[in-house]
Amino acid sequence: MKVLVTGGGGFTGMALVKRLVARGDGVVVFDIAISEQLQKLMDDGADVDAVVGDITSSPHILQTFKAHRPEAVVHLAAAVGAGPTMGNPWRVVEMNVGGTLHVMEAMRLFDVTRMIYLSTEETWGDMNEVNTETDYQVPFLPYGITKLTMEHFCQTYNRLHGLDCIGLRTSWIYSPGLPRPRPPNTFIDAALEGRSFHMTEGAETVTDFTHIYDVVQGILRALDHPDHPHAIYNIGSGVATSFQEVVDIVKELVPGADISVAPGPYHFPGGVRMPKKGLLDNTRARETFGYEPEFPDMRSGLANYIEQVRQGDEG
Repeated sequence: MKVLVTGGGGFTGMALVKRLVARGDGVVVFDIAISEQLQKLMDDGADVDAVVGDITSSPHILQTFKAHRPEAVVHLAAAVGAGPTMGNPWRVVEMNVGGTLHVMEAMRLFDVTRMIYLSTEETWGDMNEVNTETDYQVPFLPYGITKLTMEHFCQTYNRLHGLDCIGLRTSWIYSPGLPRPRPPNTFIDAALEGRSFHMTEGAETVTDFTHIYDVVQGILRALDHPDHPHAIYNIGSGVATSFQEVVDIVKELVPGADISVAPGPYHFPGGVRMPKKGLLDNTRARETFGYEPEFPDMRSGLANYIEQVRQGDEG
């Protein structure tokens, strides 16, 4: 199968592209630039074509579909992160909503029906302790609003044009190489590098931290599943872990780590309160296409993180 991966040179994209190549799929990576990892993969002879383009440009997308004729799409290109995207909401709309519409229009015109795309726990806004796909969604930051809009547009294209656009809601993906500072990476990176790191708030904050391997597993299982009864699935670890618990686990795995987190609610830069988090119920994905997290708890996930770093593997 030839798979177009938008944003394929990024953090999640490269992890996915490597798995697609390993199992024998042809891959077309569409991204704003060719990353070092992607260049190395191509230099090593992988069956990968790289297209440099802008997801907000309809001509770039249409030309890619015309030249490469993908059979399926994994749509990862986006402005990411609730905190980092608050300062430029128009650009977030342009990339996350406009970019998705460009991809689906190209799919419609070139008779490509299957797309897997990533959504986020931010679409719920303040979450429950346990969250199913049908729980009420009230996002209040630009990132979550655009991702929920993506979900609605994708389902509209499913109904109007017979596309098979399947969304996966993920939560706080982690592993070595995450390109922005965020727990649990901030804690374990400091511990492994012998640095002090002391977060000034957030000890009680809980999040469903999800290992990159599990996100990629979910994408591949959803991509391969022949007939989807649902348009959206949760892909998480199924466990909500507090920042304090992360610190405690890292200290156990890396004795002598000089890290800590202080009490109080967690805020994004600028003092904006982070939406309340909870765990993602994976029942629908498990029952439909057999998704089971390989790392269903932080200790196993962080132990793998340490192993990757010590082996020099960035994903």
